[in-house]
Amino acid sequence: MSFSGTVLRVAHFILILRWLSLDIVAATLLLLYFVSAQYSITVPVSIYIALGIAVWLIYTIDHLRDASRLATPSFQGIPFTNETMRN
Repeated sequence: MSFSGTVLRVAHFILILRWLSLDIVAATLLLLYFVSAQYSITVPVSIYIALGIAVWLIYTIDHLRDASRLATPSFQGIPFTNETMRN
């Protein structure tokens, strides 16, 4: 596999994470980790899981609510697919 192919796969993976709003969840969990480490607090894994699910649900519901208010859909396809790379 070439370097550019690897870069495209990584970029595609990152875009999928962003579309699923998992980057927001990861940032929230990292913030919890750093705050708990700063104050020497032990946070159970169940709190990480609950916080991650709660943030993902709230963020997803907010996106769906915003999308339902649009007059026309704004989705134009997935970038970095074989179809868009041929153009």
